[in-house]
Amino acid sequence: MTRALLRAAALAAVLVLQGCAPASVAAHETTPVAGPETTPVAGPEATSFATPEAVVEHFVKSVAADDLDATMQAFAIDDQATHFDFAIQARRLGEYDPTSMDAPARYKMYVRTNAFAAMDHAAGRVVAFVTAFLIDPAEIARLEEGPRDADAAARAMATLQGMDSNKLRGLKLVRVDVPHKPLMSKADVLQLLKEQGSVWGAQTMTERIALLQLADQHYICGFSILKYGRSWRIHDLTSNFASDETHSLLAPEKITPEEFETYTK
Repeated sequence: MTRALLRAAALAAVLVLQGCAPASVAAHETTPVAGPETTPVAGPEATSFATPEAVVEHFVKSVAADDLDATMQAFAIDDQATHFDFAIQARRLGEYDPTSMDAPARYKMYVRTNAFAAMDHAAGRVVAFVTAFLIDPAEIARLEEGPRDADAAARAMATLQGMDSNKLRGLKLVRVDVPHKPLMSKADVLQLLKEQGSVWGAQTMTERIALLQLADQHYICGFSILKYGRSWRIHDLTSNFASDETHSLLAPEKITPEEFETYTK
């Protein structure tokens, strides 16, 4: 991908973030309304991370250690559940789908359902993250091919045997950086990220990309990260600013260190 295309992709990411929020709505800020009980209702014990880089490092080390509880500590599960601003999100989207959108956090039941939904989403992202290192996309494509015969069963068993998460023991974090620094340092982009974070009751949102290494292969992955008080926690394993029209960085992808560098400029 050329540098011009990368800049276009980053600008497209901003438009994606802006697209569901008219200016009059995005500028609106309200004080998040927490539920009657704001103590953790689900998920592992919260851990504080002083920087976005610290939470990314914790996440990668926990995945490499095959420690799901520690991995889930990196996510903003309870923070999101108790501080979700239903009013802002409903105005931004212009609709309400109870199967895909969190419910008002001012009510006790919904704080709990929000937390369970956040745990489910985080767990699914972790599985996608891990299997991206273990399963070749071509294998998945072959598995999806018909007919559903004995060969398909054999391919399924081969895929199953390849999904051992212990194979990630050698996963290393090489580098954490800001995607497209010049763009993400602009005042209007920082304001936009702050408004995005306000949906979840956070002070702001930011993004990071990481260069990982497993054996002799390098990978790029993305993180959307929220700030609550003095701590940063993961909102999602994706980076809008490192995505483009042809792919969304929702799982680690193979890359060279030289190619990774182009995503930071």
